[in-house]
Amino acid sequence: MTTDTLADNSANGTMSTGELFVFGQLTASLSGFIISLGLNVQTTASANGYICIYNDNAGTPKLGALLAKTGNFSFALGWNDIVPALNNLPIIAGNKYWFGLETSSASAKYYWKATGTYYHVAEALGTIPDPYPNTASALANVTLNMRVSYLLGTPDLFSSPVKIVTDYLHEEVLKRPRLETVQAPLFKYVSDMPRIRNDLPPYIMKKKVAFDLTEVSSG
Repeated sequence: MTTDTLADNSANGTMSTGELFVFGQLTASLSGFIISLGLNVQTTASANGYICIYNDNAGTPKLGALLAKTGNFSFALGWNDIVPALNNLPIIAGNKYWFGLETSSASAKYYWKATGTYYHVAEALGTIPDPYPNTASALANVTLNMRVSYLLGTPDLFSSPVKIVTDYLHEEVLKRPRLETVQAPLFKYVSDMPRIRNDLPPYIMKKKVAFDLTEVSSG
């Protein structure tokens, strides 16, 4: 596992409610699957909220795609490392990312470094837009102390999904074969495809599986 951290705990302060703030940029040191997003809290004030991570878009988060977000959680003192509601999503070495925060309390304090540009846009608590709105405004000299942890992997696996088609009998509804599509990481080389079996849900392994190789790069 690897953890990349944004900013530090050299200062602290509050953030207002009713807004989605994003802070960056963090450059991923390696590649892998995201397993947690972290926020460093100095004073909780019984706050709860959400954290998320966006892809960079030409140096800003504006119109950057949402990569991962947590569910609503109660803030604790120190590091809050939360498993995203959607996890096992890819992070790519050398790519830049922005961390987002929504909070229920204007009294909670967060560790930050007094540097950098951050963005904010009015959003109701729990609304995490995708992509990040182009209407967001920029402010200066606050970068929250946040982090992302991920299991290491190979960048080439993550550029697009492989389509896995299973043909099975849906006895309860149709009484005839039906197709179901699920997703798994892209393997750069066709020779790597058998490894995908370890990533499939158990019920898939009981069915006939065919791979659509039209999206697989030859390397």
